[in-house]
Amino acid sequence: AEYMGIREGMAMLAFAVLTTFSVPHLRSGCPDLSTLRTDNVKNSLDVMFLDGSWVENAFTDPAQIGSTCPFINNTANASSNQLTQTFSVKYGRIPFVQQYLYVPEADVGVYKKHVIPVGKFLQLPTVIVDVRGGSDDGYDYMIEFTCLDIAEARVTELRFLSRQLTMPDDVLADLKKTAVNVGIDSSIVDKVQVSNHTDC
Repeated sequence: AEYMGIREGMAMLAFAVLTTFSVPHLRSGCPDLSTLRTDNVKNSLDVMFLDGSWVENAFTDPAQIGSTCPFINNTANASSNQLTQTFSVKYGRIPFVQQYLYVPEADVGVYKKHVIPVGKFLQLPTVIVDVRGGSDDGYDYMIEFTCLDIAEARVTELRFLSRQLTMPDDVLADLKKTAVNVGIDSSIVDKVQVSNHTDC
């Protein structure tokens, strides 16, 4: 499959919708995201521990190539288990900010997310693959994966997140290993790039 970034995929689908282009059969290719969760997620995920500020330390997403300073802020809702996420990044000196709503599915840690307020027509299947650590301040590390098949392209995003600007090399290596072990295509994991947080 040909891989593209989430924002590129959104633009592609938006163009298709706006021009009333119809794809009669979307090729199935993304895995069942509920199978891509570690036991940490399946058995004990606490959505409130996803709350607060995060750093995107590494990623696979062609739309982010050349970007710097990716940061995330999550607002968790204990009653609905929904997440509102603000994602910010810079392309050169130009800031880019996008807000997402994560709506939980039946399986814990599995969501459909969309851009607020205009993105409801594009629901992006997303899963919390793994979480680690945790204290009163929340989890220390998280893996998030998004996958959606659109026509002949597969829209994917793989994110490795922590609470610190720098993720230790051994931690990132172990998280990447976990991503492969749960079933994420190794060709996606192999393309992981370390984020640039210089001068942020």
